[in-house]
Amino acid sequence: MDEKMLRRMIASIVLFSIPLSSTTIHVGAADVAVQPTNRQIVNLEVRTYVFVHGCGEASWVWFRVAAMLQEVGFTTVAIDMVSHGIDKTSPDEVLSMSQYAKPLTSHLANVTGKVILVSHGLGGGPASYAMETFPEKISKAVFLSGVMPLTGEMVLDALKPTFPALMNTCFLLNYNGVNKTYPSSIVVNRTGAPNCYFNRSPPLDVALATNLMEDTPWAVFYDSIKLTKANYGSIDRYYIRQGLDRIIPYDIQQQIIAHNPPKQVFLLKNGDHCGFFSETPYLFTLLKQIAFL
Repeated sequence: MDEKMLRRMIASIVLFSIPLSSTTIHVGAADVAVQPTNRQIVNLEVRTYVFVHGCGEASWVWFRVAAMLQEVGFTTVAIDMVSHGIDKTSPDEVLSMSQYAKPLTSHLANVTGKVILVSHGLGGGPASYAMETFPEKISKAVFLSGVMPLTGEMVLDALKPTFPALMNTCFLLNYNGVNKTYPSSIVVNRTGAPNCYFNRSPPLDVALATNLMEDTPWAVFYDSIKLTKANYGSIDRYYIRQGLDRIIPYDIQQQIIAHNPPKQVFLLKNGDHCGFFSETPYLFTLLKQIAFL
């Protein structure tokens, strides 16, 4: 049995031991400004969320938030990018953002009506690409502590101030491509992940996530994206900051927001990089609120 299969078996055991209503979810008093909404979704025109994961992750990271949204009547779809989750392509063989985002754009191509697109971290790259490609299918876009590039920029541009400090501690590079001089994929350092990714997340979620972290194509970081005002710019963007994020720290999130201002900004003050674990109830409430905006 190889190491990846063993990690998935361990993760499966952990997953089945986690109740969706787990009392270990951290609820921070500082987040009381996030107000619940009791408005009925029956009158909403757009009731479907499409989720995009970040670096080292896959669609499974959204399982808590997705379940809560489904419980109140929304439809949710979480997509695995190429080389993540159910897609078995080697990350070292992914050479462009368009290739990486293909499962997302393929899904949107077949969607009837519009969706709310929610991305996390690095997932802001493929989400932005999808916004440019299918603007008529996206009602609004939500970036959870994510990159939000302008046209012609690389995802890595937003991360340059802190990325070198994260190497080795949080990430490692693979050189498995044709050209061994350049990185082909990036690996989450599982030893450092609990401190970098999940510094406020419940222990069971950390155990699950650490065993399921995957390599991410390096091409996603350096492939520039062409975005236009007519397509990408026609979609309302909402940004959710996370105050205790150690992957994309608060000050870098502020720079991202200032560089490409969204329509509205929200804050999960006690959220680590993975607010879908550390601040689940408040993230759920925010996403529900945004649906009514």
